[in-house]
Amino acid sequence: MSTISELTNISQGKDEAVRNLLQKHLLKAEEEYQSALVEYKDDIEECKRRTEFGLFRLDLAKQQMSVAQEKKFEPNFEENTPEHSALMLSGAIARTKLAVEYSNCVVSESIRTNLIGVVTMFNDAVDMLRTSQPEMSQRTSEGGVLMLYLLERQIELDNRQSIVDLKNIPKFTNKESKKIKEAVDCICNLKETLLESPRPVSQRITKHLDAAIDNFYAAVQAYVDDEIQMIDKLTVTIRMQVDLSERLFRSSTSKEGNAEDAANDEHDQVAQRVNEFKTRIVKLQRLIQHRTDNDAIATKRLEAVLRFYEQSMVALRDCNLTEAERTTNGAILDLDFARQLLFEKGNAKYREL
Repeated sequence: MSTISELTNISQGKDEAVRNLLQKHLLKAEEEYQSALVEYKDDIEECKRRTEFGLFRLDLAKQQMSVAQEKKFEPNFEENTPEHSALMLSGAIARTKLAVEYSNCVVSESIRTNLIGVVTMFNDAVDMLRTSQPEMSQRTSEGGVLMLYLLERQIELDNRQSIVDLKNIPKFTNKESKKIKEAVDCICNLKETLLESPRPVSQRITKHLDAAIDNFYAAVQAYVDDEIQMIDKLTVTIRMQVDLSERLFRSSTSKEGNAEDAANDEHDQVAQRVNEFKTRIVKLQRLIQHRTDNDAIATKRLEAVLRFYEQSMVALRDCNLTEAERTTNGAILDLDFARQLLFEKGNAKYREL
């Protein structure tokens, strides 16, 4: 409780985004403290476990606070200038980094690559200022903010939690940038609807959304290159693709599919379960990282678990029960091996099922 009080006081002087995210850890630590008080009467071992996990939460908060900037230098640039746009992109990148770290979000490899691309756009925008290309610099910065907005929305959808800072939502007066921002909202709003669907969504639906995202990146590049007509074409195409996906989705929920649709749905169910399992494995790997001497070995074993699970699901879908059993056994053995590495003393070994 003394540590919670200390961190609460320290958080008061932090940036709003940092403060809000830090509060999540403090609330979780307080929940563990309250649970420990309840368990103290009946189960002292559970009380200790709860207390230790609460302290772990606080230690994590301390480590994350150490990477936050203690002081910020905010140059006084006028709005709608190239310098101000570059500063806005820099701040948005920093807030996104903090939000992802503090929320412990899982970030896919493709999103990670595009985030690096946004940082590259910021560096390019600064170089353009140095080489007297202010208009190109401003468009590059604004394009980076638009890309970051989509990536943040995608991270939110992947992790089912809010990370988008209100300061990061683009508020441009330029009609072309407004069109691109509206296209992002259309894409992500439909994605959210699909995620909330009680039944698996066919790949025939999602492929049009994927194509819309590809056209979004093309529209951002056209914006940077000041190709107005291309922006108009691409944003119209995005809206058509999103509309087609939505109509297909509404149609699929209002009538029974034929035999081919049933086969596609079965394939989609397998893909969805594999994706959910993969997310859990990735979260486990992030959780154990740098927290034990055997974390690297355990991480590799968890990767083997995921491969075996994917193979078993495919075999089960194809009614190959022998192969499904073999690969499932492999997943169980590797999962048990990883558990021994992390929680048991002595040498880990494969046990008989």
